[in-house]
Amino acid sequence: MQTALRYRGREITTAQVEAIREFIAERPGASRRALSIQLSLSWGWRQLNGTLCDALCRGLLLALARGGQIALPPARLAIPRTRRPPAPVEVDTTPVVARLSEISPVEIRQVRRTPEEALVNGLTYQSRFLILPWVRVPHLASHLLGRMSARLSADWQRVYAHPIYFTETFVDPLRYRGTCYRAANWSELGLTTGRGKNCPTKQPNRSLKQVWGYALVKDFRRRLCGEG
Repeated sequence: MQTALRYRGREITTAQVEAIREFIAERPGASRRALSIQLSLSWGWRQLNGTLCDALCRGLLLALARGGQIALPPARLAIPRTRRPPAPVEVDTTPVVARLSEISPVEIRQVRRTPEEALVNGLTYQSRFLILPWVRVPHLASHLLGRMSARLSADWQRVYAHPIYFTETFVDPLRYRGTCYRAANWSELGLTTGRGKNCPTKQPNRSLKQVWGYALVKDFRRRLCGEG
């Protein structure tokens, strides 16, 4: 059977594309999001943990539409949701000056979907948790990066039922030097365009960020490209 598109390692046949056209035609008032949810349900397209793959399906529909193989309804403007900021968290900012060996072992725990998630959200919102300006422990940042990178894929697998093969982050070179990433064997990959991910004008509107990446498996390219 002829393949019309290969998307995220999945071959979409011409017969499936035709079925998608009929699926859309039978639901003239449905939004793009509704179509992706209903199509995922129809196909039984779920992650291993049972979560519906509607976002992945929506990406497939967009790819087919951009290739001129299907027609989607006009995108609807999303109504921004007002999120309540996390509750403030009191933090002991007593200066910590020590060697790494003196505070080891450092415990790292997965808090996603646990009672501690709200605490971490509050600390992150206050920013101080990420920077810890009162802590002076040489090599602590690179040590934590290495420890977290080593367990990231397994933690992600437990929560979302699929692994991670490559991770990346962004560093503002006007404020930071990325020293801890370099010390933790991350690779500097280049600079962003300065446009952000939702820039409608395609013109730079913010400072350029350094892109740093770290491979979690040796054959990450083969795995990410879906090669055999």
